[in-house]
Amino acid sequence: MATSCLEPLVFPEQHEISSCNAQVTPIPCMLCSSEFSGNDASEKFLTHLLECHKLVISNVEQISNLKCYAQYWKLRLSQSTLTDVAVVIKTNSKSTDLFPSELYYMLTEDLPEDEKLRKELHLKKLEEILCVQAKEREVSHQCLQGCLFCPQQFSRRELYHHMLMAHSFNIGQPDNMVFVEEFLSLLRHRLDSLQCLYCKGVFKDRSTLRDHMRKKQHKKLNPQDKQYDKFYIINYLEMGRTWQEIQAEDDGQFLESADDKDWEDWQDKDSTLIYCLFCTKPCPGRDSVMSHMMTAHDFNFDAQCKTSGWDFYVRLKIVNYIRRHVYMGMCPVCAHKTSSGDLMDHMSSEGHCDIPTEMSLWNEPHYLFPTYENDSFLNILNDNDIDDT
Repeated sequence: MATSCLEPLVFPEQHEISSCNAQVTPIPCMLCSSEFSGNDASEKFLTHLLECHKLVISNVEQISNLKCYAQYWKLRLSQSTLTDVAVVIKTNSKSTDLFPSELYYMLTEDLPEDEKLRKELHLKKLEEILCVQAKEREVSHQCLQGCLFCPQQFSRRELYHHMLMAHSFNIGQPDNMVFVEEFLSLLRHRLDSLQCLYCKGVFKDRSTLRDHMRKKQHKKLNPQDKQYDKFYIINYLEMGRTWQEIQAEDDGQFLESADDKDWEDWQDKDSTLIYCLFCTKPCPGRDSVMSHMMTAHDFNFDAQCKTSGWDFYVRLKIVNYIRRHVYMGMCPVCAHKTSSGDLMDHMSSEGHCDIPTEMSLWNEPHYLFPTYENDSFLNILNDNDIDDT
């Protein structure tokens, strides 16, 4: 495998850390001369690949350096074709399908060459992150940091201890963090903007913000806020795994279990859970989730698919369309937007736990690709599932 494009990742010095996410050079398209830069470069790059070349990159959020990844495949595809290196997906291949057949391509870590590339990029990123952390430790005792909640100043280690003991604010151990200056600046900016660090609510003055964080027990960071992920070393340790997954595995060491076989059986059972399309209800199998949707939401997915003659790819688009809208807090039928709890009330009262009759809403190629990578609902969309109902 060629490695000339796998250039070393360069992190700026501490006074430049706030711009470490900026794309210094554009991301090149792998198949044409287009290039993408700016804060939304990655989004524009991926949209271009799909719309212009019908190419999708799986689990793109797990790629440590998208620019180097694109550079590698651009060089590789100058010597080969997409069909030689990517997975080919043919849609609407049956003679009875309602829509014309199309070819899509996917670069995925399931391909050995792609997997090797991702691992090399991940290791380079981890090496650079640890290097930055080591430099920060060397100077951490030399400069004082102001407390986020009072006028006192401390060294970094003392600051973390002070905020925990004096203000009940726990942000973790300093040895587990990186880009500390940027991290503290982000927290300070949010507080100066009168924004809650946990729920991001904005308040009229500092006193009201303080009372809110105290009464709501929001003197902590929201673990679901991905903007904080870059500051914790645990998020760089294992490719393709979040800190939540690693933490869950560590916690599992303390579970009492009769033997390893009991643990394996329990894991297999949990992995087959299928979530309802409209609410957060997990169900243990196909029959269970279909029964739940009919009982709780008056929605018969199988019947609609059978009556309309929808094949696998049409159903795939529908499921991903509904998933995306519910995730965004939007009604899949009328696009009404609200919070998750209010959305469920809206869909139930309006009878909108349903598939939109306007096919153009969901009949888009990007809905061929999962909203959730681990969506078990997508594994129960085989044609035979409907034919047997």
